Amino acid sequence: MKKRLKNFKLDCSHGKEPQLKYLFNSEFEPFFRLFVLKDENDKWYGAFMLSNKESNFAQTELILRRKNAPVDVIEALIFSIFTKLKNEKYEYWSLGGGRFTLNEDKFFTKEGIVNFIGRRLRFAYNYEGLFFFKNKFNPIWIDYYFCVKPKLTFSILLKILIRTNLHKIIINKLPHALSFGIKNKGH
Repeated sequence: MKKRLKNFKLDCSHGKEPQLKYLFNSEFEPFFRLFVLKDENDKWYGAFMLSNKESNFAQTELILRRKNAPVDVIEALIFSIFTKLKNEKYEYWSLGGGRFTLNEDKFFTKEGIVNFIGRRLRFAYNYEGLFFFKNKFNPIWIDYYFCVKPKLTFSILLKILIRTNLHKIIINKLPHALSFGIKNKGH
């Protein structure tokens, strides 16, 4: 299963591009659950990998969709998984995190600068599209925080950027963004 999932990732929209690391599990483990939408010839169109945070709490680790798969593949999988988890008496199912920026601007603060930069990097990581996709399922949003002692510095943020592989994603997307012009609404 692990090898098949790894090969399927390569057939997905961003599968051959650099990937985020350490923010979620990306490799299949025996204690994970894998839900797949496939055709009669066993061709995969979409996949969800879930872990259990607790016995009644499922956590989405990966959401994958084959390039050129039918439009509603992920929605169909979500409905199917939701129904199964509900029948199994799960109380919670997390679709995972949303955006990596603040909702309100705080100019001239470290948070405001990070937020400003994060919005300018939307060409590399479409956090807004991911947020709007997940938000249509009417989730309960829970804030995530970085906890750093003694304090969060720009050098620590740079280390996080490198450790999570975001720098490689930015470098990979930059030529395309520059050739078409970076278009940001600045939300």
